[in-house]
Amino acid sequence: MTTYVAFFRALNVGGHGVVSMPALRRMHEALELQAVSTYIQTGNVLFTSDEGDALSLARQIEGRFLQEFGFASRVALRRAADLEETIRANPFLRETEQAPERLVVLFLVATPAAEAAAALQRLGAAGPEQLQLSARGQELYVWYANGIGRSKLTTLALERALGCPATGRNWKTLLQIRRLLQQRQQG
Repeated sequence: MTTYVAFFRALNVGGHGVVSMPALRRMHEALELQAVSTYIQTGNVLFTSDEGDALSLARQIEGRFLQEFGFASRVALRRAADLEETIRANPFLRETEQAPERLVVLFLVATPAAEAAAALQRLGAAGPEQLQLSARGQELYVWYANGIGRSKLTTLALERALGCPATGRNWKTLLQIRRLLQQRQQG
């Protein structure tokens, strides 16, 4: 059995894409996924599955979501071990000790475009934000030096630069999801 976290894109944000977490949990259970739980209202779903192909599983979840709720939402699916690697590889560790709310990790739903590195470099040079693509190339760490609320660097602008959809989670949320995953392992 593999433990996964599904990060849904743009759920319950600004009154759009409204889905209750109990309904989202039931949808995952209908796919015969086990030990399904959700964390906060933004579409974080933890579960276990015998399915080892994360990409195939993500597409199954997206298809069922469209069927159940009548609109599409992309899913960035990560194994628990992948999330742990993402947390350990944080290039802004010193900064997050002082202001964890200023770090957002974007989980990419697909492989970034070939020109993404150059586009991200241009975006990073334009403002106080710092950007770092993970070694795996599937996560983008965004350090909002002056706070996310004051930044002009939006997820949409980052998606354009990456050439693929992504969904962001702040550092505090990721650490809490990690704690929930650790509790599952302990029993």
